Amino acid sequence: MQLSGVIDDTLDTLHLVEGSEGVVAIDLEGVTRITSFGVRAWVSALSMLQPSYLGFINCHPSIVTQFNMVSGFGGHGQLVSFYLPYVCGGCRLSFEKLCDVRKSHRELFALEAPAAACPRCGGEGVFDDLPESYFAYVAAAPLPQSPPAFDALLAGARPDVNATLKVHKEFNGRFTALRLAGHLDGRDPMKRVIDDTEGPVFVSLGCVTRHTPEGLDRVVELVRRAPAEVVLGDVPLELVQRVASDATLLASGRVSLWSVRAALSCEAHGEMFVSVEARLLGKSAPAHGACPSCGRPSALRWSEVQLAAAAKLPVAERTDALDALLKRPADARPEKPQPSRFGPGALVMGAYQQVRALGAGRMAEVFLARQTARAGGEVEKIVVVKRILPGFAVDRGFVDMFLTEARRAAQVSHPNVVQIHEVGSEDEQFFIVMEYVAGLDLSTLLERAEQAGRPCPVPVAARIAAGIAAGLHAAHTSVDAHGAPQPIIHRDLGPHNVIVSRDGAVKVTDFGIARAAEVMMHTPTSLLKGNTPYIAPELIRGAGAGAISPQNDVFAAGLVLYQLLTSQHPFQRDSELSTFAALIEEEAPPPSARRREAPVALDAIVARAIAKSRDHRYPDARALAVALEGSGVMAGDAEVAAWVQALEQVGSPLEPEPPPPRAAAPHLRLVGKA
Repeated sequence: MQLSGVIDDTLDTLHLVEGSEGVVAIDLEGVTRITSFGVRAWVSALSMLQPSYLGFINCHPSIVTQFNMVSGFGGHGQLVSFYLPYVCGGCRLSFEKLCDVRKSHRELFALEAPAAACPRCGGEGVFDDLPESYFAYVAAAPLPQSPPAFDALLAGARPDVNATLKVHKEFNGRFTALRLAGHLDGRDPMKRVIDDTEGPVFVSLGCVTRHTPEGLDRVVELVRRAPAEVVLGDVPLELVQRVASDATLLASGRVSLWSVRAALSCEAHGEMFVSVEARLLGKSAPAHGACPSCGRPSALRWSEVQLAAAAKLPVAERTDALDALLKRPADARPEKPQPSRFGPGALVMGAYQQVRALGAGRMAEVFLARQTARAGGEVEKIVVVKRILPGFAVDRGFVDMFLTEARRAAQVSHPNVVQIHEVGSEDEQFFIVMEYVAGLDLSTLLERAEQAGRPCPVPVAARIAAGIAAGLHAAHTSVDAHGAPQPIIHRDLGPHNVIVSRDGAVKVTDFGIARAAEVMMHTPTSLLKGNTPYIAPELIRGAGAGAISPQNDVFAAGLVLYQLLTSQHPFQRDSELSTFAALIEEEAPPPSARRREAPVALDAIVARAIAKSRDHRYPDARALAVALEGSGVMAGDAEVAAWVQALEQVGSPLEPEPPPPRAAAPHLRLVGKA
């Protein structure tokens, strides 16, 4: 199979795994980047594969870094071929050379890079990384013993990962944007691309994975054919020099430069490309750059950037229209279907009449609704209806998964769990009817407490955490209609899905729904899901499906308790990777060290709940609840209610708006299977 694009949390695990049996070769040539969420999704997908042989080929440095850093990134497979980064000792050109591990294993085992000649001047290439770190994975692994079927698979007719250049065209204000993605070579005529453009044209090459000299010639052809001014963005250095050397183009005054692609070297993530605005090209080199993935100081090859400045290509004038266009990411996708707009009194689903809209997320719209029933008189009940947006209701397989997960969650009946009343469909619209809890989610309560300078009272924190633990235990020990065990592990617990009512009741929500939402969004059923700062260490380590247990939720509940006691998260950092490292490696100071009112008895409870090893944690959520109840510092419902009611007057109205959807990222594409 061949993959292209970015591996992130939208990785379609089911599609990747389906039909991948026998001898499997995964070609990662077209993968440009992998996010931390993508790493977790990838490891989860590989854990589902059961091939007789698995080999990875054509891995670029950003992927090789993951093999070196992440335990289990290669699953049970072998890294067969990967690219080595070099820089020419003469002309300073940066280039990569493909290395077959089976042929060069002796050198790689000795941490020696094979010789490489510069493709531009023929000079000797100098290996542009630390051999002991770059070759760590292949040097520690045995020589790949690929079966004959693997070589036959690679030798067969395979589609080029990026044979077709993808072009996204968009008009904004008075500019037309042409965003190129994929493999830019001589096979892509540009006449069709420039047709029907309006006004000045912004051409972005930020998502071009590879380019050839012939491909760059095609871009120059595009510039010549453009009926109006052309602004070039995220341009490779070679193209800057190509355009600048064309006297006719420069004399026309119709082409200018917005930004260039510059190499950034990060110790943790290897080489990647960043965009440098043309207005900065003539400036002095910055002290350091910042890695966009981990935020660490990284080395920017400023000497190469200065070559772009020496080309003296005119710098694009900053305008409001161009700025507005550039606010959209270069890899933006069409927007998801928007929620319906209903007024009060409109029917949401069948017998459910809208009171008001509570918000809309990426996959569903949520309404406060009135259920009316007539049985010897009119009876009204206020509920919450979550209705799936039409754009996500077209795939029956995913819809069935959504309904199944919701029905399983509906089996959980407990005072500390938000009850699901109904799961169903009407006229191909799918919905869940849930208990309405008049209160605030814990995330909002913590934010308002900080705004008001009213930290959660210690006894109230203990009471809320005990309620959370009780609700978790009810889900962990749930049974189906026949009495058979049907445990549900939340795996996404955090302050945002704990609701505290005005009368002091604590309720956990979204059991099972989070997993269904991932499927509806074509994202993986991953061991590591959305709520990064509350993920148990064993899940980050990628221990497979066996890592999933009720103690994952005990860990998250312990962190929520810590946050309630101290108003701080002990492990949350500026980036996901740093947060993961802290969750795995760092020890949290006891709550009493950050808040004098916190008793030592709670220090011990928190420490056991968030122990790095699940063997050292409470055996189940009920044991955590019992420990809190026996601490002697737990408040009653009335004290919890008083805290919530005091915070209702702070900030925004009672029901908070949902967070905006994340900016779209270039999805991983499964180009083909053979």
